Amino acid sequence: MYAANRRLLQIAARLEESQLRDMLSLYKHPFQLIWINFLAGLSRGVGLTVGTALFLAFSAYFLGQFISLPLIGEYIAKLLDIVDAYRSGSLTP
Repeated sequence: MYAANRRLLQIAARLEESQLRDMLSLYKHPFQLIWINFLAGLSRGVGLTVGTALFLAFSAYFLGQFISLPLIGEYIAKLLDIVDAYRSGSLTP
């Protein structure tokens, strides 16, 4: 029991030491921190853009399947016409 507890304390101490070492490394080299944060922000932005585009494309396709329904088909057709007009540039926001 004591050996396992001692080993766990050693592992915890090494983890804390390694985090401190990483923090000091980033403090000594601020450009590295800026570069890492820039890349993280860039990847988040690209991921959000691609995800939004895919979601909107699937939504438009899915709504296009409901045009033949009598009650909501007319409204969906108008919505898709507005989207097409916006994409062609004849409708501005």
